[in-house]
Amino acid sequence: MRQVIALLFILSIGQVIARPTKLPVSISGLGPDILVASGTLGGISPNNGNLNQSLAVSVSGINTNFNSGSASFYLSQGSYTLYLASPTIVSNTQAGGMIYIPGYYPTGLYDMTAYNFTDGYMYLNSCFQVNGSVASGTLVSIAPNSANAGQFISTLLTGSGTNFMSGSSTVYLSMASSTTIFESAYSPISNTQRTCDFNIPANAATGYYDLNFYSMADGFLSLPYSFYIGTPTGIDLEQNDNSKFVFYPNPVQQAASLKLPLSYTSMPGSIEIFDLSGKKIVSQFIESPVNGTIPVPVSGLSAGKYILVFTNASESKSIQFEKK
Repeated sequence: MRQVIALLFILSIGQVIARPTKLPVSISGLGPDILVASGTLGGISPNNGNLNQSLAVSVSGINTNFNSGSASFYLSQGSYTLYLASPTIVSNTQAGGMIYIPGYYPTGLYDMTAYNFTDGYMYLNSCFQVNGSVASGTLVSIAPNSANAGQFISTLLTGSGTNFMSGSSTVYLSMASSTTIFESAYSPISNTQRTCDFNIPANAATGYYDLNFYSMADGFLSLPYSFYIGTPTGIDLEQNDNSKFVFYPNPVQQAASLKLPLSYTSMPGSIEIFDLSGKKIVSQFIESPVNGTIPVPVSGLSAGKYILVFTNASESKSIQFEKK
């Protein structure tokens, strides 16, 4: 009898050990009889977007473990996939991030897939709607719309129907057969206005440039012949002003000099001479200017207009001069 009781006890222990410990849970508010397996996707908000749109979305889960290591989320329709870029994990059941919907993707319903090490793969079918394309944005103006070669300028770019606040973007000036000039800094003000700072090279070709803009949200936008780069203005030739750069004589025939401001006289630097096509003709390092004056080697230059660029550790200055 004792052996039978012992055998029954052992069998009962084995059944308890063999039972699964991960049990279904009740969804709050849906009644005690509605159960779901642990680790289920709840939804995505907003649940729709337009072609050619960058969109911030939030993903929710039920009994999920989004915080368990790296997690990935994406929407798909056939072979087309929209990834949640650099997802931010808010909690075990909440995550957010940005998605971009290219203009050539198909419209209609997309399924969502999520993965993390603890939950594995989770799916939510037909949860996101991609709508037809919205009207693309356009560039309206840039102000001021002109600068001289060798000049730093801050401008204000205005658009219509644009999304300047949606992620990073790039602005540059371009002219056929000329160097492209990229902005050095920018700051978005609103979806239709942003600042653009340009350092115009001293050897930049003169004439009208196209203004070009690119971002994932707006794609490529252009405003043709909207910005003018002119010839550098000459430096004031009053030699009794010790705060200015002075190139003399101008025009020059045989010999010329560059007088530096007093604050530059103890600093080494260099001078370069370019023709108006941007070709470098002369390059010379200056160890220590004598009495703040640099002799400029112009005797070998052909008659014409040139740009002299002086550069030291802190900045660069340019002067246009003429060789007779």
